[in-house]
Amino acid sequence: MSSCKLDIGGGIIDNPKKIEPILLKDRYDENITLTDHNEDGVDYIASDEIELYNGTMKIEPGVTIEFADGASIIVGIEGKIDAVGTSGEPIRMIAKTNEPSWAGIYINTNKSNKLHYVQIENAGAGEEYGVYNENAAAITIDGKVSIENTTISKSGDVGVKINDGNASDITSFSGNTIKSCKNFPILTNINYVGALELSNNVFNDNGINMIGIEDTYSDRLNVNTDLEGLEIPYFIQGQFELYANLTLGRGVEFVMDENSVLLHVAGDDYRFEIKGTENEHVVIRGLESENGYWQGIFITSENSGNVFEYLDISDGGGKALTYANAKANISIEQEGKLELNNSTSARSGSCEVLLSNFGGSKYEFINNSPAITKVCEE
Repeated sequence: MSSCKLDIGGGIIDNPKKIEPILLKDRYDENITLTDHNEDGVDYIASDEIELYNGTMKIEPGVTIEFADGASIIVGIEGKIDAVGTSGEPIRMIAKTNEPSWAGIYINTNKSNKLHYVQIENAGAGEEYGVYNENAAAITIDGKVSIENTTISKSGDVGVKINDGNASDITSFSGNTIKSCKNFPILTNINYVGALELSNNVFNDNGINMIGIEDTYSDRLNVNTDLEGLEIPYFIQGQFELYANLTLGRGVEFVMDENSVLLHVAGDDYRFEIKGTENEHVVIRGLESENGYWQGIFITSENSGNVFEYLDISDGGGKALTYANAKANISIEQEGKLELNNSTSARSGSCEVLLSNFGGSKYEFINNSPAITKVCEE
């Protein structure tokens, strides 16, 4: 006997024995390594919520995990996930069916979690992890994680959701592709967006193909933030106060949600700087192109670094932000300072720029923008 092959009906075929996938436990409190033992097939099945509360789940290159409806991986307390594939052998996390049906991955620990060269498909279905979170996501973050060269596709809601909280720590976010998600590719609090290296990632074909920035329960920018222009805009929801330096670099586009507002009212400690160029303006506009769609920018800060260069602002002035009654894309009151260079303003509530001398205080406004002529002083 020189062969383990079978002769059936005169033909030689391979032994049809199939390697069955391994069913993962509901909870792990010890180290475990998942191996690529089923060539070209599913290696493991997650039939329910998999909790990693102690030890490390190491996932080797080439492993495929199939998730049943509603299943998930929760990494919490002392748990850790170390999923590191390669470009030739990515780790795959897939649904049982070709539609969003499993809940996703929730990172809720300060261990050094890794998701490198992972393909996450059809997650983000139903489960909303974390406090005050109203969005499901393929990956929800309340802890420490590095995400590199990972593809997230067809989430039932958001691709990556970064909750607000001191524990959230994105140590790296680069080389990723987020595509074909029902909602935003990324939804985050404003204090984390600057650390994401967003220009090194690809976002396409998402239902709302913008970087979502929300103020769910924290409306202050507390971290110095420099944003750069991307292939897609940033979407601003809610009210934001600047208690740190904010710089919008060339090509940045802010799309403002209805009634949203940017408040720069924290004295002279922080600057709000816009650094567009002649060829790459910074754009701040409403989601809808209409007068007064969003509230506008309100400045009382005395910082001399408040300089807007090559800004195109429109659709603000939905509400009187000063003690005056006029509405404007940009309103300045008290000792507020602003230098406005080579900029434009359109579709404002009533004024392009409003200067309010309420209480006898004196603002400082320098307008080096010939296109801005409707400046109201009250």
